[in-house]
Amino acid sequence: LQIWIGKWLGLTALTALMLAFCGLSTYGMLKWSTQEGSLAPDEDAILRNDVLVARRSVLPEPESVDEAARKDLEERAAHQLLPENIRMEDAFREIRKQHLVRANTIESGQKKTWVFRLPGRIDPGRELLLRYRIASSLVYLEPIAGLWRIGGTEITQEISPGGQSRITFPASVVKANNTVEVEYSNIHKQPVTVLFPPSDGLELLVYEGTFEANYIRSLLVIFFDLCFLAAIGVTAGSLFSMPVAAFVSIYLLILLNITGFLQALATSEDLSFVEIPNAVPERPVKAVLGFLYKSIYYVVKPLDFPNPLDLVYTGHIVSWGLVLKVFAIQAVLYIAALAVLGTGVIRRREMAIPAQE
Repeated sequence: LQIWIGKWLGLTALTALMLAFCGLSTYGMLKWSTQEGSLAPDEDAILRNDVLVARRSVLPEPESVDEAARKDLEERAAHQLLPENIRMEDAFREIRKQHLVRANTIESGQKKTWVFRLPGRIDPGRELLLRYRIASSLVYLEPIAGLWRIGGTEITQEISPGGQSRITFPASVVKANNTVEVEYSNIHKQPVTVLFPPSDGLELLVYEGTFEANYIRSLLVIFFDLCFLAAIGVTAGSLFSMPVAAFVSIYLLILLNITGFLQALATSEDLSFVEIPNAVPERPVKAVLGFLYKSIYYVVKPLDFPNPLDLVYTGHIVSWGLVLKVFAIQAVLYIAALAVLGTGVIRRREMAIPAQE
């Protein structure tokens, strides 16, 4: 255990120094490149309000389309309109997506209202930020005119589909029950259908703290990632020779970055994409592969955290909850498991003993 911890502490200390140097250098370059007068006034305002800040993302209240989707599924099944060999769960999931798209589609002259339920207390001196993007039925990317009503504020904007747009408004529009109602009207002169993507069409961003505190929390998450990677390297080095240990470590890094693909493999029922020779029994092989995929996925799944740097550069908060979760799972649970494995291997290896004179 002393040997394993000694190697791990050596790697961790080295990566901590490198991370501190890179973090300070990056922050210094950021401050130098965004100093006063280096940007246009409108660009500087967007930078200060959208990026160099920590905001919590609030999504609108979910649409209740399950009942309508289930009724639609029953009608299609009764009229034999479903594809062959499709599971009812998969069919319901696809039909539900279609109903969500319809619920967020706004025809010409129509309007839609979303309700955002804000978490906790809101700073009355800080503006709220609404980010959104749309798609339209027009073939060309002509700017679409829309009217927003937020509280007693009316804002008219013309935006091109596909890009992200923003609206800022005072915190005074928040109601007594800590909710905000946002209404959009399609007032474009030509007939056009506007779609807000159900997954990421709208988000309300609430001020939570400074950029510097958010940046430090992101570095802590990265440090815990590096501690975990150091543990993988030390344990792989205890198990295998240097070339094999390097290969195994790289393979594990790849697994940590393809959790979405692993989930698709783990949830696949028939594994129809696997080609098995005719001379090999199909069912036992697919059963073993299915068990293998599910085992790998359930081991890797707890390590699937959002990238803290992605959150920082979009102005989203890296919460202390995320920092503590990464610490508990990566820096405590998984590193402890790797330490036990590495210690057990080192204990059973033949140790060189100095010859007695």
